[in-house]
Amino acid sequence: MNGQALAFAAPWAEHIALRKAPRCVHCGGRTQKEPCQSSNKNGNAYRPYYSCSSCERFVCFGDMRGVLAENPTCYCDHGMQFSRRGIAGGRARFPRSIFYQCATGGCLFFEYMTDNHDRIMIYSGPVTPRHLTFIGF
Repeated sequence: MNGQALAFAAPWAEHIALRKAPRCVHCGGRTQKEPCQSSNKNGNAYRPYYSCSSCERFVCFGDMRGVLAENPTCYCDHGMQFSRRGIAGGRARFPRSIFYQCATGGCLFFEYMTDNHDRIMIYSGPVTPRHLTFIGF
């Protein structure tokens, strides 16, 4: 886990593969871009994201943070097959677990980062946007 960002993309830059708002992979509904709330405790305050207008699910973030060259590829069969590394929030099944998911919301790819013994890796560091960006989240 060295956190090397894609050479052509700054973490705070708009996502390079999202030329228009993506469709929701769950219901096919339209999405809208919004900023995360300033009170977000996961280090995502003001971060742009897309959510579905119909089913109200989170679809994807609208930036390049966590999209790294070392990440596994997603299942998308068109365009770029990038995944995004993230840290699960406090209400998740495994709070603060490290995972990968489709970076554009175009498929249902999801995979936990595991150690050599197939144990889910848990993040224990600080969750400020600056720190998370620096280490590849």
